[in-house]
Amino acid sequence: DCEVDAQHMERDIFCGELKGNTIENLSSLLSDIYVPLIKAQRDWGHCTSENQTLLMHNLDKVLSSLTESSAASHSSRHVMLKQPENIVGAEFKQHRLAALDQGIISEYEDLVTDWMNTIEAILQDTSDERFLDPNAGPLSELERWKRRLRLLTSITEQLKSKECKAVIGVLITAKSRLLKRWKLVDSGITDGMNETKDKVRYLESLKRHFDLLYNDATPSIIINQALPGLINTVKQMDSVSRFYARQGFLGLLFTKVCDYNEVYM
Repeated sequence: DCEVDAQHMERDIFCGELKGNTIENLSSLLSDIYVPLIKAQRDWGHCTSENQTLLMHNLDKVLSSLTESSAASHSSRHVMLKQPENIVGAEFKQHRLAALDQGIISEYEDLVTDWMNTIEAILQDTSDERFLDPNAGPLSELERWKRRLRLLTSITEQLKSKECKAVIGVLITAKSRLLKRWKLVDSGITDGMNETKDKVRYLESLKRHFDLLYNDATPSIIINQALPGLINTVKQMDSVSRFYARQGFLGLLFTKVCDYNEVYM
């Protein structure tokens, strides 16, 4: 190590600007350049085939994490709930004045009705044909519920914004009739979040066993390691999970496990 020459700092210090989305750029760099180059590598020297497979497996996990982070970032920026045209401040005095303005009340009631229709549609939609495909593999089931969790988290964060809080606050002050239905929808969001978090946690506990089924798994590994470990973990999780195993989704999961290995073995 040596000190930086104050007279010629440009020789010792390199700096620049990372433009755009850093996560997306890194993901593209890995998926478009490094991973293809590594897969095309022929001379691995003393690296065993087992270590080569492990390296590719770990790279796939890194790419998956980057993709998930990027998707979560986009989801948080995607506004699914319409914003009010007339924004009222957070003070109670302003809420009381707005509650006397029938034009604002009418606008806010139409807005909240649209919110409720959007939220109810998302809460009722638990199916996705892409993830219901039995040949998609068990990891698709985890991605399915992670995607739903991102949607619900995005809605929850938007409802916490000062604009959304102001809309509900004005309707509360005006004693709007919509509030009864809104309370049910708001409760449904909380229940949906808890249910989805439970399912993601359940499937995350099985992920290490799913990983054994991928990446050129041999029949020996599947029979002696993956399936016994999967069954034992399912037994343990069934005692603490309130939703996943008890709502019929476990049958679909095992169908994906069986069909995936039947196709790729």
